[in-house]
Amino acid sequence: MKTMKMFVALICASILLMGCKTQPGAVNIGPPLVRMGVYTGATYGMIKYPQAIPGVRGAAAIVCAQAAGTNVSPAEVVQAVQAYTELTPESKIIINGALQFYTLLWNTYAPTGTNSVLLGQYLTATCDGLNDALVTGLDLPPMEKARRMNGAALWPQVQ
Repeated sequence: MKTMKMFVALICASILLMGCKTQPGAVNIGPPLVRMGVYTGATYGMIKYPQAIPGVRGAAAIVCAQAAGTNVSPAEVVQAVQAYTELTPESKIIINGALQFYTLLWNTYAPTGTNSVLLGQYLTATCDGLNDALVTGLDLPPMEKARRMNGAALWPQVQ
C-alpha cells in the first residue's frame, strides 16, 4: 500500500512538473485544453444567463474572424468585439472569460518571438470552444447534446 501511494505521488508530481524545454517558463497548455476550458466556462455562463446567448453568438463570430488573421493580439480581438453593439453585460462577462485563456498564452509566447501560427492555434481553439458551447443546445437532454457535438459520446451520468 505504501509503495502504491508513492507511485501515485510520483506520477502526479511528474505530470504537474512536465514542461517544454524549448520555451523556458512556458505554460504547458495545448489548444485542446483551451478549447475545453472556453467551452466549459461559456456553457456555464449561458446556462446561468440565457439572455447572453445572442451576444455570445455574435461575439464568437467576431473572435473566429479574428482567428483567421495573423499576429492578432488580445487587444485587437477585444477592440473588434467591442465594436459589436449587441453585447449584454452578461455576454461581456462570458466573452472576457473566454479571452482570458488566449491572453494568458499571448503573454507567454508573444514576447519570446514565437510565430503567429502557434498563437493562431490558441485563438482558433478559443473560437471552437465558444462555438461548441453555442451548438450544445443548452436546453436539450445530455444525450442529444452529445449527438449534436460531432457524435461525441458522454460518460454515463447520474440523472
